Amino acid sequence: MINKKILLSMVMIIMLLVTGVATAQQENALKSGLEAFNNEQYQQAVEHLVESVANNPDSKQAHYLLGLSYYRLGNYDFAQTQLEKAHQIAPDDYKVLVNLGRTYYQLDKYQAAMDMANEAMKNDYGKPDAYALLGRVHNARGKLKVAIRNFKQAVKIDGENYYYLNYLGYLYLKKGEYEKGIPHLKKAGKINPEAAYIFNNLGLCYENTGQLDKAKQAYKKAIEINSNYTNAKVNLERVTSQ
Repeated sequence: MINKKILLSMVMIIMLLVTGVATAQQENALKSGLEAFNNEQYQQAVEHLVESVANNPDSKQAHYLLGLSYYRLGNYDFAQTQLEKAHQIAPDDYKVLVNLGRTYYQLDKYQAAMDMANEAMKNDYGKPDAYALLGRVHNARGKLKVAIRNFKQAVKIDGENYYYLNYLGYLYLKKGEYEKGIPHLKKAGKINPEAAYIFNNLGLCYENTGQLDKAKQAYKKAIEINSNYTNAKVNLERVTSQ
């Protein structure tokens, strides 16, 4: 008859082995999901990360990455579910707050998006993402002055981010303050010379300030980058006919 101590030791060893295998599986699924996400293989990332959260439902990172993967796929409802779970686990995490806010924005849940952005700023005042998110929400609500103020703050913190610069220039364009938009759009175009929409926005600012030759050049640049850019083609035809 097996000694009770030996039997207990064997049971403990088996339990440790099973736990070790389960932990390894969790780590492998998360690692594979992260690798697929970094390679922009978001559907593949989802498959790995679904396994990861099933194995470890308390993993903030797994829920967060799964939420981001759904976001990149345009599945905002699923993204919301996962990012809310990540937020429950880590309520003060800046990245979780901002990306959950971005998801709410995509779902037209503007007040919820603002709440997340404001909470993010409480936790990390010196980062620009939350200001940009607030700017987008205020723009969607038609509050251009407030949107501009938030994007100016984002640009003040990170003046080399072409997205912030372009959005600020676009807001000035939308508000009819074309001269103010030009320097931001010019800088955005230098930082990212492959973004056709920046040059189309720049062309509109030039056109509306009477700088037609510069407008033509900007529209041509946009079409050079994207030959199927219909708006830029229409804009170029309009300026050329003047």
